Amino acid sequence: MIKQFTISELVEEFPFILGTVDEQTFFNLLVPIHTDLELFDVYYNGDKLHRAGGPVICVPGLAEAWYLDGKRYNPNGPAIVLADGSQGWWLDDKRHNPNGPAVVRSDGFQAWWLDGKRHNPNGPAVVRSDGFQAWWLKGKLHNPDGPAIVYADGSEEWWLKGKLHNPNGPAIVYADGYQAWYLDGKRHNPNGPAVVRSDGFQTWWLDGKRGKMQ
Repeated sequence: MIKQFTISELVEEFPFILGTVDEQTFFNLLVPIHTDLELFDVYYNGDKLHRAGGPVICVPGLAEAWYLDGKRYNPNGPAIVLADGSQGWWLDDKRHNPNGPAVVRSDGFQAWWLDGKRHNPNGPAVVRSDGFQAWWLKGKLHNPDGPAIVYADGSEEWWLKGKLHNPNGPAIVYADGYQAWYLDGKRHNPNGPAVVRSDGFQTWWLDGKRGKMQ
């Protein structure tokens, strides 16, 4: 079944196609390519968005959405393309791209997903233009070779299999001077304080239990 919408009706019914672009900017982008009176096809199967082999919504040059049986789905490219240039790869309504980032935004943000889980075995799974990076494997923060999170201000966190963990030093090092030692998700430092702040505050922890080492 095909329903037809004017561009105003389409934006009202499916506002997500705008991305971060406001409605007026979208219409301004639209004018050189399409007219206000032009009708756009939207494909359904019953009450579910559905089309095999093509987008259910298409505003050529601006936006696309691919659905199969009501689920975002495109095995050959992005299932969502927004007016701001952002793209999302989906398979069976799960973010999924085995060949690169599954989320690409116009602000430089990128994220790698596989089967609905953040995952990149070859580098950070989240990258932002401000320098933020995060390593994920099978949906868990994980980097055996260094910090799993690097913030824009240089702060770092070490994670292994979803748990704060660093056997060789603090697992949390923040730009404000805060440091914390963790082993297997528990605060732990047998050789000194497990929490240190820039104001001189210190606490000792062993196996997740707080205490003062003598």
